Amino acid sequence: MSSPPNVSSFDIFQGRFGMGAVGWVQAVEGLTEAKERMEKIAAEKPGVYFVFSQVHQLIVAVADTTMATMVTKG
Repeated sequence: MSSPPNVSSFDIFQGRFGMGAVGWVQAVEGLTEAKERMEKIAAEKPGVYFVFSQVHQLIVAVADTTMATMVTKG
């Protein structure tokens, strides 16, 4: 199945850009879908995540659920 025309692929990464190790998680078609998938991943496995646009070479969304983990443990 091919992507609709003009739908960009976005990469989801785990980690803080520029602050140590960053790991690629997956690629997702469409910005809305990428943001939703990142939020779901962050809820299931707390940490710092970001969505990166290859086309624009920019971070377009960030999720940080590390504090939520600390609050529930504390």
